[in-house]
Amino acid sequence: TGTYPIDISGNATTATATSSGPISAGNDLNDYNAANRNYLCNAANASSVSNKPSGASGAFELEVIRGTGSTCVQVYYSRDSASFNYIRKYTGSNTWTAWDRLSLASNAGNADTVDGYHIVLGSPNGAANTIFLA
Repeated sequence: TGTYPIDISGNATTATATSSGPISAGNDLNDYNAANRNYLCNAANASSVSNKPSGASGAFELEVIRGTGSTCVQVYYSRDSASFNYIRKYTGSNTWTAWDRLSLASNAGNADTVDGYHIVLGSPNGAANTIFLA
């Protein structure tokens, strides 16, 4: 359990994440959409969990961030230091975006890169405190 900032605007909104227990063998990650929850999955159970990132294996943590309406974001944190972390979003009608790999300094050599794009503070139209990919 903890409080994490989810906005960099200076008027940061916070969400409290609650540890919600383990993910069991055979479970479907599409079913994990409760607001502000963290789940752990051991390596033995992870092998049979469905709808995880392609090629992901081993123990992991799943953080579920929920916004307004039907917005839901899942962040998949590999517990294996040699693996990657991923993020995806619920788009409604039981549809999720594909998992996008997050590249971090510890696994890709460039801490501000997501799928080959650089994270930039600002925006193409000059709005302040906006993060976009360039």
